Amino acid sequence: MRLAVPAGALLVLAWGVAGPAPASVLDEIRSLLREQALVVPAGERLDALTEEDLAAGLASIDPHARHFKAADYRAPLHASEAWTGIGADLVQDGQEVLLDVYQGGAADRVGIPDRARVVEIEGVPVAGLPMDAIVARLRGEAGTRVAIGLVLPDGGRARAHVERERFVPLDVELLQPGGARVIRLR
Repeated sequence: MRLAVPAGALLVLAWGVAGPAPASVLDEIRSLLREQALVVPAGERLDALTEEDLAAGLASIDPHARHFKAADYRAPLHASEAWTGIGADLVQDGQEVLLDVYQGGAADRVGIPDRARVVEIEGVPVAGLPMDAIVARLRGEAGTRVAIGLVLPDGGRARAHVERERFVPLDVELLQPGGARVIRLR
């Protein structure tokens, strides 16, 4: 079973598909809500949470909260839906093409920062190329390398050599821009 409470803290808990949830899991849910929710629910509302009425109880605390069995959960991307590439999404911002780098991906490991602007791939300028052509140039067989010319967010220029690999991005990433802690949900 998984539980997400977007109104304060992202809570993700899992227990087996078969059989009831152990009392300790309900206690853990209550504890997380007490300690991490932006608006801490009243104690009696937390104490009223039961396995049989968990969906309604959570909805009364946060209308966006949901619970479901682990077997019913489908992450946005499964391993069967992985792609081979540099481990980044492309974002078009006007005429610019920016990288949205996935934590743990090849681009991240070679030090490419989020929001770096792609200016060339293998020495070919990307200005004026359609987005699908740029994507095709960055994707390729696992184990092959691609050279990318970049303009960094601070205005500096860099050239990165990234080895393409099969990659499944994380659904949740912890970012720390400027010392702030931000959770990015993909």
